[in-house]
Amino acid sequence: MEKILEIKNLKKNYGKKEVLKGVDLTLFKGEKMALVGVNGSGKSTLLEIVCGLKKYNSGEIFIPTNPRHEIGYMPQTFSMFSDLTVKENLKYLAVLYNLDQSVVENTLNLCFLKEKENFLAKKLSGGYKQLLSLAGAIIFNPKLLILDEPTSAMDPLFRQSFQKIISKFMKNGGSALITTHYMEEINFCDSVSILSGGKIVYSKNVKDTFGDKKFKNAFDLIFEYTKEESYEK
Repeated sequence: MEKILEIKNLKKNYGKKEVLKGVDLTLFKGEKMALVGVNGSGKSTLLEIVCGLKKYNSGEIFIPTNPRHEIGYMPQTFSMFSDLTVKENLKYLAVLYNLDQSVVENTLNLCFLKEKENFLAKKLSGGYKQLLSLAGAIIFNPKLLILDEPTSAMDPLFRQSFQKIISKFMKNGGSALITTHYMEEINFCDSVSILSGGKIVYSKNVKDTFGDKKFKNAFDLIFEYTKEESYEK
């Protein structure tokens, strides 16, 4: 299988605090991976490093694409232009990436934003803001999609819409690495990796994870591998 992302012994320090202590992770083409762990475990730091937004102290990252043009990134915090409308935000990105303006309409429809296209971004509900952020990340059809807790502001219906969008993206040959605190969302992924103590302590196919009945559900799995994690950050 073709690798879309490979991380070897990645380490990251903030001063004297070692956040990532030797992360090893591999994502294959066409794979959707859930990256989970307790708050402060380093998930966001890891994603920002992969996207080239933060430097790391040591280790290796292999991405057989041009990160700037082939990685779509959706951060935790809303990063679109609040004083532009939904459509204006996407039109700006289309110009920025030198895309045909037809992709704007396609993305509006794909992300269930057509009825909100003339709304100012700052007037959107939390769920629609997340859909707009997702639209901004996938408008140029990246090979790798990096999503940092993308459904955190979404109710169950919005999360259902989100999963539909990601499924369509995956059918076009994309790959995705997604952090989440919603345990049920692990079941929508192909694989799950757990970050704890600065390392990946578990990484396996989702079907194999729950197929042998060792873990009744995702909560049991996460608790088993993060129960030693301290919340004193």
